[in-house]
This record gives sequence, structure tokens and C-alpha cells, in this order.
Amino acid sequence: MKKIAFLLALFLVIGSVPSFANECPIHKWGADKAQSASYPTKVVGMLVEGVDGVVLSPLHLLSGPYNDIVKEKHYATGLFTGLGKGVVGFGKDALTGVWNIVTAIVPGYHGAGS
Repeated sequence: MKKIAFLLALFLVIGSVPSFANECPIHKWGADKAQSASYPTKVVGMLVEGVDGVVLSPLHLLSGPYNDIVKEKHYATGLFTGLGKGVVGFGKDALTGVWNIVTAIVPGYHGAGS
């Protein structure tokens, strides 16, 4: 019973995170700071942008099927195509986030973007 309650709480937390993460103020702040000419500001911005990408990347696993099933009205195939899009988006954002974290200390490099 504890496992079910934990999973339910986890899904509620994940589901409560907005799927429009690109509109998040922290995402915009990190992206702006990552382009800064000041080295310390750039490093902090890239770290924030990288962590943001890694933390929010699982949302693609939920928003991909949702968009294909509900918004585009592809009920039968939408689950599978949306899940495929979600897996690709998850991998892209997670790897980009890790890349931004690893390369944050490189002078003159301003990130892979998102």
C-alpha cells in the first residue's frame, strides 16, 4: 500500500509541473544568463539551464502522448506516436542539460541551447 501511495504522490507531483516548461521564468533566466559576456554569470546561467533541462525532461514522456491523443485527436495511434516523440524529447533535453552542466566552465562556450 505504501508503494502505491508513493507512486500516486510521485505522479501527482510530476503532473503538477507545467508542461509548458519553456515559459518558466527560471528557464528564461538561465537562457539569458548563459549568453552573458561575464564568465561567472555565464557559468551560473549554463548550470541553471542544464539542471532545468535534466529536471524537466521527463515531462516529454507525459506531454507527447497527451498532445497526440487529446490535442490532435489521434486516439489509436496517438499513444504510440506521442510516446515516441516523448522519448525523443526526453533524451534530447536530458542530454542537452547534461552537456550544458559539463561544459559550463568552458570559457567562451555558451551552451547547446534548448
